[in-house]
Amino acid sequence: MKVMQRIGENLDNLVRKYWKEEVSLALFIGGTLIGEKYMPNITYHIYDYLDPDLPEQFAQFFYDVIPWPVRFVETGVLGAPLLRQLKKRLIPEERYPNLLYRAASISKRWFKTGLVAGALGTTLIAAYPHAAPVVKKFAVTKYGELKSGLQQYVEGFIKPELKLDETDINAVIKNLGKNPGEVAKYLQNKWVRKYSDPKDLKPNLERAIERSKPEITTIKTIFKKYGIPEEIAFLAITESHWRWNAESPMKARGLYQFIVLTAKKSGCNVDLKLNYDERLNGFLSADCAARHLRYLHRTFNSDWNLALATYNSGMPWRYKAQAEQKGEEISYQGYLRFLSQELKKIKSKERLGFIKENLNYPPHYNAIVQLLKTRYPPYFKRKAKEEFVILKARYPTLNDLSRHYDIPLNDLRKLNPHIRDRLGRLPRGARIVVPKHTLPQPYA
Repeated sequence: MKVMQRIGENLDNLVRKYWKEEVSLALFIGGTLIGEKYMPNITYHIYDYLDPDLPEQFAQFFYDVIPWPVRFVETGVLGAPLLRQLKKRLIPEERYPNLLYRAASISKRWFKTGLVAGALGTTLIAAYPHAAPVVKKFAVTKYGELKSGLQQYVEGFIKPELKLDETDINAVIKNLGKNPGEVAKYLQNKWVRKYSDPKDLKPNLERAIERSKPEITTIKTIFKKYGIPEEIAFLAITESHWRWNAESPMKARGLYQFIVLTAKKSGCNVDLKLNYDERLNGFLSADCAARHLRYLHRTFNSDWNLALATYNSGMPWRYKAQAEQKGEEISYQGYLRFLSQELKKIKSKERLGFIKENLNYPPHYNAIVQLLKTRYPPYFKRKAKEEFVILKARYPTLNDLSRHYDIPLNDLRKLNPHIRDRLGRLPRGARIVVPKHTLPQPYA
């Protein structure tokens, strides 16, 4: 009975505690939703009551514009309790302290920005009513630009998928064993069409090209150093559309999308305690990818398509073991025939996922290279040039390195986004990237 009584008391305390928090949160949400819906009308009637002779255009301006700073305030008011709930219930503080700190700071900034924007806007418009149409036009333009930019940013994180209907899947299964090369070409052409369509992936490809321009010549140099064809540097477009902070559902991160275990095996240093992750630096991620690809190329009989397939999937390892057991030569064509046999064993509803995971990757990469060669030749032909240098850190903090290399701290942080500790502390064996022109001989 005592045990049941304690459980009942604890449950009662929890209900009382969270009831207060949930009610306050519900009031915030309800109040802001009501304000969002009725604020323009309320604003209009308040000003109409205070000054019946207020020009219609002036009142209409408030009717349209006031909700914008109100939305900032709503974001701040809602953000604080929501973050508090996340912190208490969902996110262990010791795991993501930096994330919570930044999110809370952003929430406070939005709240303060809303208050300041509302006060300044009201004061300025009251003092200069003739400026209202100009301010409104400027605000509408900027709001549209911000919305468009945010939409593009969010869309950029959507992983590109190749749509295959039942007819496509059946054709792949039927022809993969007989003519595997044609099947790979068929999938490649489908990717080419996707990246050529302005309503599909063409804007993503063009944004990836723009993002890569400051880095591509140095990254080509890194691949060249490891004896890898320079064009394989463009694998970052296949992996992440050249986003240094991209993260997959499997926790692979960076331009070249490494999970922690593979990254460490390939020479990347990841120290989550110090918030240090070399996968998040484009140059260090490229160095990691080049080492890993060199290993795969040597392991899989110097076949680049097979090395790329292994980069994305574990299935080629099963094929290699089977081929060695049977005494067969390891090749990409042999791997595709192996996949045709495996496909027949899989349930029909799982075949699409199997094709995307194990067959689709080299055609995806080859399609991007084909498009870069034919439609963006000046970009594709940019020569390898070492404009940035990877160095081992000689000092324990980023501040010390900034003084040593005479590089402004903010510039050094931008070049080294993998160093995310607020104090700039570095683990043992850390690496940094600096512009080559800032170094004395023999580096320069």
